[in-house]
Amino acid sequence: MAAPPLEIPLSKRSTARKGLLALIVLLVLLALLRIAGPYVATWVVNQRLAELGEFSGHIDDLDFAIWRGAYSIDGLTIVKRSGEVPVPFFKAHRIDLSIRWRALLRGVVAGEAEFRQPELNFVDARSKDAEQSGRGVDWRGVLQDLFPIQIDHLSVHDGTIHFRNFGSNPPVKLTLSELQATATNLSNAKQRTGEHVARLEAKARALGGAPVEITAEFDPFERLGDFHLQAETRDVQVKELNDFARAYAKVDLSSGTATVLLELRAEDRQLNGLVKPIFHDLEILESGEISEKLGKPHNLGWEIFTELMLKIFSNWKEDQFAACIPLSGSLDQRDVAVLPAIFSVLRNAFIDAFERNLDEDCPEPKPPKQDSAASAEHNAADADAESKQGADSDQAGSDVQPHAEADSGAPSAQSEEDSPRINPGGPPNRRP
Repeated sequence: MAAPPLEIPLSKRSTARKGLLALIVLLVLLALLRIAGPYVATWVVNQRLAELGEFSGHIDDLDFAIWRGAYSIDGLTIVKRSGEVPVPFFKAHRIDLSIRWRALLRGVVAGEAEFRQPELNFVDARSKDAEQSGRGVDWRGVLQDLFPIQIDHLSVHDGTIHFRNFGSNPPVKLTLSELQATATNLSNAKQRTGEHVARLEAKARALGGAPVEITAEFDPFERLGDFHLQAETRDVQVKELNDFARAYAKVDLSSGTATVLLELRAEDRQLNGLVKPIFHDLEILESGEISEKLGKPHNLGWEIFTELMLKIFSNWKEDQFAACIPLSGSLDQRDVAVLPAIFSVLRNAFIDAFERNLDEDCPEPKPPKQDSAASAEHNAADADAESKQGADSDQAGSDVQPHAEADSGAPSAQSEEDSPRINPGGPPNRRP
């Protein structure tokens, strides 16, 4: 005898239909979000970028990659509102913003930003409306608004930095190209170890393809008031600096090479450092150029005088002109120590030619002197911005703290005295 057909109770049929209907509704909502989300997000971002004080910004498109917790911004452009600067302050072909999954596996919510083909333009000018330096805007806050998760890792690919002066005679354009840079630990995602140091490494090409290297350590919570930076560029052909030299020094550079070494240290926005320029085989006025410049006796006389001073104060054996130029003061007002710089020129010329490194010849920058009044004034001015950043850090830190306590058996929070900070003396080994 055949078994009777199995009947599904009406209540279960109703539940299955409701579940299927809910799934269909969810898929429709996700499809609508996928279609309309980028347009809505693009509008919201453009509204935020339109309110940047002296600057305003715009993006062409924004696209989501939900499966990897990321989205990309295409065609970001930021310009100065005055309308007197013919180039944008910043533009980027694409910016990718995503969650750092490695940090998430450790219980830390942190993000990663990747800039592709960014371009930055600094402009010098006589009027404030025509110059462009980017001051007055919390750019880190702008980036945080674009991606609400704390950025811990930032990378730059094929970046370009320009220094321009459109009003000088001749117009000046100095370019740093092929910039590749990486900054890590920006949100202090390693705070379970007590480390408060972010690191930057960058390489680029300067004038005529000369290599540039930059390394830095800084406290990500001190608004760049504590840092140690070293930079160098070698074998720059000085002819590439001719427009700059003509506009700012009223001389032509006929031949020679330049090496520039830089070291800066700052603590609580008090600065100490040095610049070491070294010129080899430098010629300002060649004999064949005198007849061409007879029509400009003022410029010719100045170049003859400059060439004479150069020959007197160069090391004849090495055909080298060099100096150690100390820098001090605050980040807002820097001072150049003139007398030590003059003494260093004399030492290179008449005692011993300088080496092309920071280990010799120049005194190592001392720890910056504390200026409690200036530091207090700066901290008061930045109180609102720091409180906002502190709130964001507390949110990220709340994800870390329980894990740190589970690993060590004790809270990971440390007092101000116990927390490691950037050593004002810098690392023990200075790069050659």
